[in-house]
Amino acid sequence: MKKSFIKVFLALSVLCSFVNAQEGTSIILRDKDMSKFQKVKLYLNVLDKDGKPVTNIDSTSITITENETGKQVNPKVENFYASTEPMAILFTIDASNSMDGPPLNNVKEGMLKIISEFRNDDKMGIAYFHDDFFKQASFDTDRDVLRNNISSLKTGGSSSEIYKSVIESIKWLKSLPEPKRKILVIISDGEDNGTQYRLEDVMNEVKNSGLTVFTIGSTAENKGFLKNMESISGSSPDGKYYKISGPEDIKNIIPTLYDRIKQEYVVSYFSYAEPSSEISASINLKLRETAYKTDFNYKSPASIVEHAPSISFWSTKEFLFSSIGAGVLIAVLAVFMFINISKKKQFKREKEEERQLREAENADNEERFNRFKNEYESLLDRIENQQTVSESDKEMISRLEQQLEETGRSFTGAAPSIDFKRRTMILEKGNSMQNYHVSEHGKGGWLIIRSGPASGNEFLLGTGSVTIGRKDANLILKDDTVSRHHARVFFNGGSFVIEDMGSTNGTFVNGSRISNCVLKSNDRIRIGSVELTFIQK
Repeated sequence: MKKSFIKVFLALSVLCSFVNAQEGTSIILRDKDMSKFQKVKLYLNVLDKDGKPVTNIDSTSITITENETGKQVNPKVENFYASTEPMAILFTIDASNSMDGPPLNNVKEGMLKIISEFRNDDKMGIAYFHDDFFKQASFDTDRDVLRNNISSLKTGGSSSEIYKSVIESIKWLKSLPEPKRKILVIISDGEDNGTQYRLEDVMNEVKNSGLTVFTIGSTAENKGFLKNMESISGSSPDGKYYKISGPEDIKNIIPTLYDRIKQEYVVSYFSYAEPSSEISASINLKLRETAYKTDFNYKSPASIVEHAPSISFWSTKEFLFSSIGAGVLIAVLAVFMFINISKKKQFKREKEEERQLREAENADNEERFNRFKNEYESLLDRIENQQTVSESDKEMISRLEQQLEETGRSFTGAAPSIDFKRRTMILEKGNSMQNYHVSEHGKGGWLIIRSGPASGNEFLLGTGSVTIGRKDANLILKDDTVSRHHARVFFNGGSFVIEDMGSTNGTFVNGSRISNCVLKSNDRIRIGSVELTFIQK
């Protein structure tokens, strides 16, 4: 029982490790081959979050989608090492005196380890540098020749020309017409003593070369020059910097690096694009339940070398989907027509009922509106001849106007209009005549407005003081030429006197501007631009 539990635990641990390794997976499209268009070859690296190759990918894991053609295919997927695609790998080795002894010996041992795994068509070139750049062995497939050249490597010189050597290595590697897969491996401590090139020059050369560049050096935290190695490999889209903690690690890093190369993939498929077309496509990878995607573009060559297989429309997914879609559409149309016919009469009935209901509601609203209007007009008729308007009458006016407005809004179409001008004049007159009384002795006078909005209104004067103004006055004249506190009229010594209260536009009696003046019956008074007449009782 205990052994079974341990086995289950170990199996779950392995499964969890696999799932975690897939998180952060990246698809790197290293190169494209259109030489046999419409057959397309893609060269891929699939790496996990630690930069290690993801294995066991086949045609069931990958689909290629080309947007312009609308085709989605499962391509042929080959492991690079198991394919017939050869490679050329160039080792460029720092042979300055800093590499003497164990560092260079471990480099040799690591290179000799991978020689035995080379396929027949794989090529290796060897270069080294110190005071200058030297080609040790041209690209060769002969294992014995390569072993002899590796064994004969030795240190020398008094300086290190790494920048120049990287650029010369790229030129040498790119000059090879074949094979298509070319890899540069640089082993150094990263220090450069030359003056011809800068680090930026090397990085640009790597970036524009399209080559895969790997660098091997010691831990970057301990030696500042090794950051140069990381910058150089970082300029390659699928490059990598391998850190080591001691010289003896080099002999193990080189086989590890070679294993990564072997786990690359060659993906082949037929495109149905026309020649000289701009194509946008995507690589879709599914690992267990997680999907990954990377987009790419290419322009198809001017001519077709290898034609894509023809596809019979009757066997395509398009035909299947079209047939299913047509059947569904016919069924839906039949159901729709049946439902539509059965609902037409119901719809007409409902519309007729709705129309009748609206007419009934409109008639009821019209009856209510006329009732409120008659009540409103009767109220105005009653208070029109009163000298004052009571608060209860004001409240009744406000209530009726609200009822008229609410009832009018419920009308279908345009609501009846109400003229509120009459109400306004009545309320202004009532407000103006409040609190004015003839004295006990029968002394009194009248002010009759002859111009402006309130023309024709009469105001009774008593023996008290009456202020006249545009606002906050006993007699309010709503005119912009009238000051807020314009003038006042008061009874003094048996006569009425008018006095200007410092107004802006002045107070005039019979055409003359006055500061104060005793009024006589039929005097013409002008307050701003408003004309009045004084009548003495």
